[in-house]
Amino acid sequence: MIRILALLFVLAASTGFLQAQNQKILRASVTAEDVDLSGITIQNISKKTGVVTNSVGEFEIIVSPGDSLRITSVQIQPKLLVIDPSLYASSYLRIPLDPFVNELEGVTLNPYGLSRLLSEDVTRIEVNQEVNASALGLPNADAPELTQSQRLLYEATSGGGLIPLNPLLNALTGRTKMLKNRIALEAKNAKIDQVIKRYEKPLFEDYLTIDSSEILRFLYYCEQDSLFTDLVALGDELKFLEFMKKKSSSFKEINP
Repeated sequence: MIRILALLFVLAASTGFLQAQNQKILRASVTAEDVDLSGITIQNISKKTGVVTNSVGEFEIIVSPGDSLRITSVQIQPKLLVIDPSLYASSYLRIPLDPFVNELEGVTLNPYGLSRLLSEDVTRIEVNQEVNASALGLPNADAPELTQSQRLLYEATSGGGLIPLNPLLNALTGRTKMLKNRIALEAKNAKIDQVIKRYEKPLFEDYLTIDSSEILRFLYYCEQDSLFTDLVALGDELKFLEFMKKKSSSFKEINP
């Protein structure tokens, strides 16, 4: 009995040692022009841990090969970084970031005879409300603009007279069904495009081990699951990555 307990203790210690050997403290800093580098959030979404940068953008965080780091701040564009073998082997990382730029349209004052003193000009400017459907109180003024396929479907399914012939003819010829399928495909492609824009290619290749030539096919496979649409709309990065990790396993089983 004592020998068995000793053996179990050795195995547990060995397992803990191997796990410790497979992770390290990553020392790194972020860089960006005209951005306050302090307080930027660094999340290891694989380990569900996080830290913030110091006054000069430096940080330390525990990582393992294949972990994904998400870097966020109101001043920068969000960045997702996968710890591949080359990054894991680095003794120190410098991570460039892109500042978030909110572009505003320029305003030219001189052509209108303004003095450039707001306290004086504000009393002389007559501001007229923009004439649009909302200002005029028209019905359905706030309804979203239809896509081309949606307009074609509306035309195909609407008609006047005692017996509207347009919807009947389009239904018999299959045009109505074709337009509905087109709208469904556009909605599906829009969700997939949203995912492709949100995540960088290393996430699929290194974290999910999906070949670059199979990424689009894999996303169509994920889209067939009803959870895909709900998770994309929810915007929860951790839940969505866990979903894709599970789907990648089943995808590789049916596509060896």
